[in-house]
Amino acid sequence: MTIAIRGASGVLATAIGTGGGAQTAYVCDYPLRTVTWTTTKSGTVSAVSVVLEGSVDGNTWFTLDTTTNIAGETRTIVDKPFTRIRANVGAITGGGNVSVAFAAV
Repeated sequence: MTIAIRGASGVLATAIGTGGGAQTAYVCDYPLRTVTWTTTKSGTVSAVSVVLEGSVDGNTWFTLDTTTNIAGETRTIVDKPFTRIRANVGAITGGGNVSVAFAAV
């Protein structure tokens, strides 16, 4: 499933994964270059890898950023143009979920 979002400040999308790969891809109205993203966990997650991915065509995906911080964090990526964005949540050790929220401009 693909959900269209506006490419403007304040746009927020959330993907929640229990580990299992790429989540919903969000399609932007026009190419964006900057994204701020936040990871949070619920439950007893003790290890996880989350990759924020971008694409310009919806077929070829590239890494915008990666985190393994289980405490959660907020990061900003600049100057990496994309028209589609998604979170790719790797296997989660322990119980619970990892949420990924992002705002793109």
